[in-house]
Amino acid sequence: MTLVLIGGLAAVPADTIEAARVDGASSWQVFKDITLPQLLPVVMIVVILKSIFSLKTFDQIYMLTNGGPGNATQTLAHYVYFNGFKYYDMGYAAAVAWLMVLPMIFLAWAYTYFVFKER
Repeated sequence: MTLVLIGGLAAVPADTIEAARVDGASSWQVFKDITLPQLLPVVMIVVILKSIFSLKTFDQIYMLTNGGPGNATQTLAHYVYFNGFKYYDMGYAAAVAWLMVLPMIFLAWAYTYFVFKER
């Protein structure tokens, strides 16, 4: 995600930043009025991708903490796994997995909207 943001920052034209500095804009004004609006599409894609990745997180939680201590680090994917394969309640696990699919559908739609929209 950091590399994507650095790439987005590199794509901000230096001419507009220089013109704002010549006009007397402070560093905060340059960031707020020039850099951030031009970086906003990249930030939106990073936020959407990070949300998708966090919804899918299972392997790290399973290997490092197994959802513990208690249920402090349990994610929805880990919860589905536990209900399905530890407690053998496949119906409930499938129903909860659908709760994970619904935000994924919205996030996938938002990602395709921001990536493929006409500029």
